[in-house]
Amino acid sequence: MSNGKAAPAVQFRSYDLNDDFPVLLLTGDIWHISDVPSHHLHFHNCVEIGICESDNGMMKFGDEQLPFQAGDVTVVGCDIPHTTWSAQGTQSKWSYIFADLDALLQPYPSLVPTADEIGTPPLLHDYYAIFRRDRFPDVHTLMSLMVSSLQEKKNNCRSIFGGLIISFLNIICNLRREQESQKKETAPDSASTASSVIPALKYIRLHFQEDFPLEALSSECHMSSTSFRRTFTQIMAKSPLRHLTEYRIQHAMFLLRSSRLSVLEISEESGFQSISSFNRNFIALTGLTPREYRKKKSLLKSKSVMKYSGWIVPEDPSRIP
Repeated sequence: MSNGKAAPAVQFRSYDLNDDFPVLLLTGDIWHISDVPSHHLHFHNCVEIGICESDNGMMKFGDEQLPFQAGDVTVVGCDIPHTTWSAQGTQSKWSYIFADLDALLQPYPSLVPTADEIGTPPLLHDYYAIFRRDRFPDVHTLMSLMVSSLQEKKNNCRSIFGGLIISFLNIICNLRREQESQKKETAPDSASTASSVIPALKYIRLHFQEDFPLEALSSECHMSSTSFRRTFTQIMAKSPLRHLTEYRIQHAMFLLRSSRLSVLEISEESGFQSISSFNRNFIALTGLTPREYRKKKSLLKSKSVMKYSGWIVPEDPSRIP
């Protein structure tokens, strides 16, 4: 039963990472986090790894709040709604790495633990944690080295980063196995909590290219269709169908910018059952036809140029009315 409070709308922030090196570093003096809690939780299409470089504050993961302090390393799976704010009167400084781990580690399947080996999904999509520097010094050291390797941009930085993140993931996955063996699973107190729709967000990410009934989403969340639609719309401030459509269009926009596939091929690759449905939804979301959008954006001149539509500056909730 709902407690009567309105759930925060959850935002989806998408980063189109390069196919050959799907990693993005956000760092520098601009990355000071406000002490005003955000009006929205958000989640990404890739895994977020952060390191707090100064001060302290709070992070909210779905329905759970955890404190952080300087030196902490955070891991947030792409299916986890979350937000961060600093302690009152401070602006904590952060560096972030966003990565598509599935694509990044595809050439190295034997170097990361499998689900059978650790008993949990190894690539952290549905996982979140904060690792204290004093308790987990290896986690802090590896994260610092990963940030440095991306900042220095040496000729072999990709190889260096690859070795570091494989070591990082092996440590995190083993820690996760230990953590989950010590805790009992608990169900959310209310069907309207943000965590209750995480299975649906995960299902959309994995199956958006397929034609599936929306009942599959309610089944993933163990709700009736009516209850699921109401809960999802309350939390996401959009219907399940609209979120699925927007996810497909985001994927299509990336393909239009970065590939030479035909519009029909992109429509099919993005999960649309007809070109007319694709065109209609694309125009509704962007105000342009797919061909107009491709002409305006043109193809990427070089794969070294990073294009993304996620947030590349910190959010300032105090400026949001």
